Amino acid sequence: MMLRLLLANVFLIGACLATPAAAQLRGIPLSVEIHAGALVPLGGWEVRGRETALQVGVGPLFSGALRLTLPAGFSVYSAYHRALPRCEECDLFGLSDQLVDSGLGLGIGYALPALLPVPLRLDVGGIAHQLAFRGGGQNRASELGFGGEAGLISSFEIRPSFFAEPAISGRAYTARYEFEEGISREVAVRYVVPRIGLRYSF
Repeated sequence: MMLRLLLANVFLIGACLATPAAAQLRGIPLSVEIHAGALVPLGGWEVRGRETALQVGVGPLFSGALRLTLPAGFSVYSAYHRALPRCEECDLFGLSDQLVDSGLGLGIGYALPALLPVPLRLDVGGIAHQLAFRGGGQNRASELGFGGEAGLISSFEIRPSFFAEPAISGRAYTARYEFEEGISREVAVRYVVPRIGLRYSF
C-alpha cells in the first residue's frame, strides 16, 4: 500500500512539473516542496520488552511534499520521507551499519501570527513509516508503524514563486518486527530533523 501511495505522489509531482499541467494549475494554491537535512536520534531507540536500546547515529534525510493552501492561514500536505541513519552496533550481528527509515506523512499546516521578525508555519500530522535493516544480501523491514510529526518552518521568498524554507521537526513511531516462533520486537523510533527546503508555488 505504501508503494502505491508513493507512486501516486510521484505521479502528481511529475504532473505538476510538466509545462502544460503547470499552466493549468496557476489558479490553484498548490506547492511542490523538496527537503534535505539530517536525522538526529533522540538518544538510543528503546527495544521494548528488553533492557536494551538500539544505538543510532546521525544520517542524511531527504523528503518531498505536495501542499495545498487553504483560507485563514491553513494548509494540508502529503509527504514522502527517507533517511539513512547509522546503526552503531549492527555489525556485531552481521548487519550493515546503515538503517533505512522511510514512509509517508499527511497533515495540516498553520501560518502563525506575525509576532516574530520571521514568518513561521506550524506543521502537525501523522506518519506511516518502516525501519529496515540490511544484511546478508537482504532487507528486513518492520511492519508499517503509525506515529506523529510536528515542525516549525520559516519561509523566505528568493524569487517569484520560489521560497527557501529552513525548518526543524520531530517524528516518533513504533517499528514492530515479527520473527519465527511468534517472537516480536518493538523499537521506539524517536528523532529530530533539521533541514532546508525549497518550495515552488503555482
